[in-house]
Amino acid sequence: MWPSKQPHLSEVRVENYFGKITPEYTRPRFEPRSRTVIGGLVYCESNTLDHAATEADLHPSHRPQPLKLGHGGTLDHTATGVLGVCWGCKVLPKLLSGDKKYFVRGRFGTATDTYNEAGTTTKEATFDHITEEMVTATLKTFVGHVLQTPPKYSALKRDGIRLAELTRQGVDIIVRPRYVDCYSISCLQFSPPDFSLEVSCGGGYYIRSLVHDLGEPEPVPHYLGLGSCAHVTQLHRLQHGPFTE
Repeated sequence: MWPSKQPHLSEVRVENYFGKITPEYTRPRFEPRSRTVIGGLVYCESNTLDHAATEADLHPSHRPQPLKLGHGGTLDHTATGVLGVCWGCKVLPKLLSGDKKYFVRGRFGTATDTYNEAGTTTKEATFDHITEEMVTATLKTFVGHVLQTPPKYSALKRDGIRLAELTRQGVDIIVRPRYVDCYSISCLQFSPPDFSLEVSCGGGYYIRSLVHDLGEPEPVPHYLGLGSCAHVTQLHRLQHGPFTE
């Protein structure tokens, strides 16, 4: 039974998205009626109180506790799309192991240090020789259990520090390739120098590396390059495990 005077707290405010969660952002020990929990995602309806809900409105046994949040894998800072966020951090391994699907736009003829449009141009090359048939055939070499080298500008860590931060500090980093899974890649549009792909992959797969390697002038391990260079202009996550748009 719900206490007759129990407020219907319906909002959990989380700021400083990937930073430290400050103590003032808390949750009650009970689950309010206006909140629906689906997996690791939380959907909140509007507050039903006629005034702002505060800690003073709670019964002493329902006073807030510190809120510990987690997310199911990072998104590039220029990317958009699905990101599972939850306070049930014990389920995070299941979220992290979920398969992912992306929509990506790329552009031939220019390479950058970050492998996307936010970076500094490092190379320019011709792309007139590239055809849609070449793109489709080359993409087949990227599918399967393959080696991939992550970008230097990434969330991967070395000695507790992100590679992106070490790179910005001028540290010379050698990023070793690792095995990742790519289930399917389809070319949705080809309008040189621009193209768009839909990619289904497992955890740890970098779409930026895919686009970068696709345009390479020389073959890289397991892949065939198209004799040019390329970078990402748009990245959108369509699915992460059980969560979709």
